[in-house]
Amino acid sequence: MILVTGCARSGTSLTAGILRACGASLGPTNDLNENTHIREKVLKPMIESVGGDRMGQDPLPPIDAHPAPPVINGVTAYKDAKLCLVWRAWDEAFPDAKWIIVRRNAESIAESCLRTPFMRAHSTKAGWLQWVEEHVRRFDQMKEQLDVIEVWTDTEITEGYRQMIEFCGLDYNESAVRREINPELFHA
Repeated sequence: MILVTGCARSGTSLTAGILRACGASLGPTNDLNENTHIREKVLKPMIESVGGDRMGQDPLPPIDAHPAPPVINGVTAYKDAKLCLVWRAWDEAFPDAKWIIVRRNAESIAESCLRTPFMRAHSTKAGWLQWVEEHVRRFDQMKEQLDVIEVWTDTEITEGYRQMIEFCGLDYNESAVRREINPELFHA
């Protein structure tokens, strides 16, 4: 299993698209490479069960949240920024998973959140920067305990994605990766 997470607005959709282009099976997804069935029926209820906002905005679940592990079938990869909020349960369900933490400059994430209509938890850049910091605290814990690679989407991404694909045991396809990078959707 390949699990992709990061702050919302960091490039997780792009990252999942690149995984798909290189052979990962995400199952049925929408245009943002989101498996909405897993998100709505599995992940969001998990977050709510430990006191978090189902949108992953406010409140965040406690940093040590550990709901019951998920049961999913039929996919070899799953992407959702909110995975990091309940990562312990996903680790329990998939102890051999390869984890990808998608990173982006905190200022860029905060500015993107302020421009995005469904990101409503904070109305100031400072509020979103604090939200990003709470995610980074979780990423630090994950890096200590999981098989993780970080991909930074605001730096040279093609080499980072090559390393990510190799880390996941997939075959890197340069032309397929370049086709996934749509400048109209991704502005890093």
